Amino acid sequence: MEASGATSKPPKIILHCAGPQALEVFDQLNIEDEEKKDRPEVVYECLKNYCNPRTNEVLQTFRFRNIPASEPFDTFLTELRSRADLCNFQEKELMIKDKLVFTANKRLQEKLLRDNELTLEKAISICRAYEQTTNDMKEMNKSETKIEKVSNKSQLKQQERMGNLRQNDCRFCGWKHPFEKEKCPAWGKTCSNCGGRNHFCIKCKKSQRCR
Repeated sequence: MEASGATSKPPKIILHCAGPQALEVFDQLNIEDEEKKDRPEVVYECLKNYCNPRTNEVLQTFRFRNIPASEPFDTFLTELRSRADLCNFQEKELMIKDKLVFTANKRLQEKLLRDNELTLEKAISICRAYEQTTNDMKEMNKSETKIEKVSNKSQLKQQERMGNLRQNDCRFCGWKHPFEKEKCPAWGKTCSNCGGRNHFCIKCKKSQRCR
């Protein structure tokens, strides 16, 4: 409306162009001074204030203070800037910087508080670097987990192969069993061929007389 030069046109033309709803709204504004009703800038300002009500700065400040930290960081920062614009802060950058510090996790907060001359620009740089490092660490941990799983599978297969090998041809009993002497059927037994212990005559190294 302002760009089209509406403020320089007669009020009736402004209201006519704005439509019947605008005329109804204007009549409800109860402008007592009849002379003001005939001034185009007054008509324009009244309609402007009605269509764009004044922002409740107290409410917007409350909302700003209650914005939770979120990821990614740049999305969170964009939301803070947008909310700060509605709050009409005199020191907007200071408020955003403090918000970044207050909502940071413990490790990031420690990094931010180490700088006694912390500015918003520095805080943003630290937060971005921290987020990148955190993401890199997550990626590395995933890779290490995959490598560990592959390694564990390889070790398990190797153990299974070794177990199978160990069960072949026991030299004390001639049977197959896990390679542990206590599990050998001949363990503790006496050979009927030589009288020796811990083997059967079928595996006796002396001349065999058993059948």
